[in-house]
Amino acid sequence: ELISVLLIEDQPVEVELINEMLTQVDWVDYQIEHYDRLGTGLECAKQGTHDVLLLDLCLPDSAGIETVERARAEVPDIPTILMTNMDDEALAVRAVREGAQDYLIKRKVDANLLSRAIHYAIERHRADKALRQSEERYALAVRGSNDGVWDWDIDSNTVYYSHRWRDILGLGTDDVGTDINSWFDRVHRDDWDDFIHTLQSHMDGASEQFNHEYRIAHRNGKYVWVMSRGLA
Repeated sequence: ELISVLLIEDQPVEVELINEMLTQVDWVDYQIEHYDRLGTGLECAKQGTHDVLLLDLCLPDSAGIETVERARAEVPDIPTILMTNMDDEALAVRAVREGAQDYLIKRKVDANLLSRAIHYAIERHRADKALRQSEERYALAVRGSNDGVWDWDIDSNTVYYSHRWRDILGLGTDDVGTDINSWFDRVHRDDWDDFIHTLQSHMDGASEQFNHEYRIAHRNGKYVWVMSRGLA
């Protein structure tokens, strides 16, 4: 297995140590390219030829969380592992929030830990990318269907209403919160009993799918017929 590593580190002794650790791993061939400045390192990273970025937080041209922010802004598609001597839990948490895959303290790292961190970072990055693509496909499918989508979390009793759902009823973003009553209170009173019976029957397991046609109040005061479908 060949893994291409981009190392941005300005201390020669640290560069030598990291090279030595990675050469100790006999089941992976690590190909390391090194830069001692963030700017030049990121320019190289933009070529998209590396599998992972090992990044020191304190560099001559950048320091601290700014280093992470610049890296994630300029090369968001490469998994990044921070390597630093700053044992700062708050900084570590913030760095991960900014997009870093891991935060390693140099003096606590050995060859096996570094190798595992690299593999985990690459796999997590692939999984995150696949998830984003899946979410994008879902969002496109929802928009393409032109349906008003709702998602009811029964445990918290909160509901997500899509833009199209609100648009069908002439409602703006500020007109609907996450309350289930934003929906239920609009159901025509003459249709309420059948509506709630059908919904409850499905939630009790008596039907495979909630599927019901009823009237619901539009913002203009009139009622419109809608068909609601759902699956608990």
